[in-house]
Amino acid sequence: MPEPSLAKTFHALADAKRLRILEVLRSGECCVCDLAGSLDIRQSLLSFHLRTLRDAWRSLRGTYAADGEPGAAGTEAGDGPERVRLRCSKTDNS
Repeated sequence: MPEPSLAKTFHALADAKRLRILEVLRSGECCVCDLAGSLDIRQSLLSFHLRTLRDAWRSLRGTYAADGEPGAAGTEAGDGPERVRLRCSKTDNS
């Protein structure tokens, strides 16, 4: 039986929408509203898929942390798929 983190990762990658999200994000960070527009999906659905990818990433990284401590790697913000900017660039005044 596969390890739970490995099964979670394969489950996350088995969805065509999540693979499309990863393909778009390969070119770099992107505003969520732009990502939703380019993939033609609602932001609420995009949020669900991003959370699924983030959780799978954290689970996998926590299991295979370099120092052997479960959960030691991949739990910081900005580490992996969760690096997507969460503020809309169209309303960001900074």
